[in-house]
Amino acid sequence: MTARTPRLVARLVSTESKTGLIRSGLVNLDHFEITAFDLDHANESVAHVAANGGPFKMTVVQPR
Repeated sequence: MTARTPRLVARLVSTESKTGLIRSGLVNLDHFEITAFDLDHANESVAHVAANGGPFKMTVVQPR
């Protein structure tokens, strides 16, 4: 990840004109497969990543 990455991500999500590519539907996110775990199951999420990692696969730990 470069120092520019946060700025690039902000441009993808931004609601400002010409920069909100995701919000406007110009970037298709259907290719991503997301699996969420709550904080109590963080260790299980690590095992899940090890067994199921790959392109367009995301594992998220939610703090709630």
